[in-house]
Amino acid sequence: MKNKYLLCFLILFFFSSISFSQTNKDSLLALLPSTNIDSQRVVLINTLIDLIEEDTIWQPLNDEMGMIAQRMMKQNNGAINRIGTIHYAAYCNNIGFVHQQNGDMPQALNFYLEGLKYYEASNDKYGIANTLGNIGTVYDEQGDWQQALVNIKQCLSIMTELKDKTGMAVALNNLGTIYNNHGLHNEALNYLEQSLALHKQTEDIENQGLVLSNIGGVYDKLNDNEKAIEYYKASYDIQKSIGDDIGLCLSKINFGNIQMKQKKWSEAEKNFTDAWQQSVALKYTSGMLGATDWLSRLYSATGRFEKAFHMQVLFKNLTDSIRNDDTRKQLMKKQLQYDFEKREAILKLQQQQKNELANKEVQKQKTLRNTIIYSAILIFSFAVFAFIFYRRKREAQMKHQLADLNMRAINAQMNPHFIFNCMQSIQTLIAKKDLQNASVTLLRFAKLIRKVLDHSMSKQVTLEDELETLNDYVALEKNRLQGTLIFNVTVDHEIDTTETFLPPLLLQPIVENAIVHGIKSQGGSGTIAIHISRMLNKIRIEITDDGGGRKTQENISARKSYGIALTKERLDCMQALSNSKSDYTAENIVDVNGNVTGTKVTLLLPFTNLAA
Repeated sequence: MKNKYLLCFLILFFFSSISFSQTNKDSLLALLPSTNIDSQRVVLINTLIDLIEEDTIWQPLNDEMGMIAQRMMKQNNGAINRIGTIHYAAYCNNIGFVHQQNGDMPQALNFYLEGLKYYEASNDKYGIANTLGNIGTVYDEQGDWQQALVNIKQCLSIMTELKDKTGMAVALNNLGTIYNNHGLHNEALNYLEQSLALHKQTEDIENQGLVLSNIGGVYDKLNDNEKAIEYYKASYDIQKSIGDDIGLCLSKINFGNIQMKQKKWSEAEKNFTDAWQQSVALKYTSGMLGATDWLSRLYSATGRFEKAFHMQVLFKNLTDSIRNDDTRKQLMKKQLQYDFEKREAILKLQQQQKNELANKEVQKQKTLRNTIIYSAILIFSFAVFAFIFYRRKREAQMKHQLADLNMRAINAQMNPHFIFNCMQSIQTLIAKKDLQNASVTLLRFAKLIRKVLDHSMSKQVTLEDELETLNDYVALEKNRLQGTLIFNVTVDHEIDTTETFLPPLLLQPIVENAIVHGIKSQGGSGTIAIHISRMLNKIRIEITDDGGGRKTQENISARKSYGIALTKERLDCMQALSNSKSDYTAENIVDVNGNVTGTKVTLLLPFTNLAA
């Protein structure tokens, strides 16, 4: 949202002769040519930017505001310098907004962080809160929802302190949306209902429509179609009355989703297609993603598999353009750069203060004793800084290495051979006219790809998501094996799978190894069992199969899995980061007669839950 929060005294100081009722867009535009003093012009431009919606008008004004603000920041006058700092932060925030709307998340984060730095320097709490909220939305769009929650909750805390009802309502809506997207529906309703109440108090009709749509989305996920339609309809009516084209696109997708549940295929298809065409015209990326995803599901459900596959490919291409590895790395780089510059600025300020005190003391005392004392302080400070810097640099290197290993593990799962086998299985089912199984297999394959893409943006996933992804993978493998593969998973009751986290796709390479080197050698028949238990602050995962077992050391080396090697490297990295032992062991299962009857792999991981 294009908001610039400025201290009230600035406008009162520079425009005391203008009543609030006169400061509309036309009157302010009329004042612009005759306002030449920088400190007055920059405030006037910033106020106009908030009132003007046309990009071709407000963006050139924003560029001028940035230039004036930079000129003011170079002046020695403290008051003028502060006004320039605040408006330069607003300029950065506006540029970040443009990049975010265009889907360029690294550049958006770069400018938001730049703006945050200047807002903090001027202690502008409104600006700080607004920018933290913007940064949270960038992280959410990139899949890092936990970091998004941290930033948006900080924004809400500041807005609450300032008693800004509009800012509080926006933050509450964003929190509710994130919780709903991750299955925490009760928390989502709580935040969204608070947001709606605040928007009603401020008579903000546009944002009421947005929050009503989001509440409908919660009931949609709860399969309460009646409630969902009620809120979607209320939102649609508001969006239509105010000409909110983007909101209307989202409403059509929402209506299509409900109609699919009711098997009203033609009505659903029309809504999804309209949403797609309008999103393309508006260059609205989120709308295009939603429309292609739902059209793919609709075509699969109605047996139009070629169209479904085309839409799935289009969805993947759109997703890749936003969520790719380069984007992720650039986001991390910008965040680290901001943290480093912030620490440098604080250390520089502290150092300057120490030097001033030291110089005064030297001038006063002129003694060797004071010189020695201050020298010792400086040496000690440098040593502490060097130690902290080394530890943080080492931790950052380990985190980068773990992120790289996670991505390599995900790439290892989605290898071309596996994808080819799945598509060949689907083609065979279609050729046999077994359309029901073909549809089920295609949907499962699309679901697996979608989950792998989602997981590629996450450092950790829930145990529930990991097991669901693993189950989809095994189901696809079972479909192409001729034998009977039995797959069992048991989780001890003291483990909550929705609040227990582990790195994404950690178990898949082990199960793949059991199938390829164990079960497949027996004609595709056999059993793979997973048992997950809690041991104090550890999670123990046992994966057993009744394949041929581990052979000689030479055979083990000859068929060593690339995925298994990656898993071991990831465990080593986890251990270094958490200072908690992670372990991987593999051994033969032997019966009473000494015969090898299978293989058992045991993982020992640090226990990580939602609170952590």
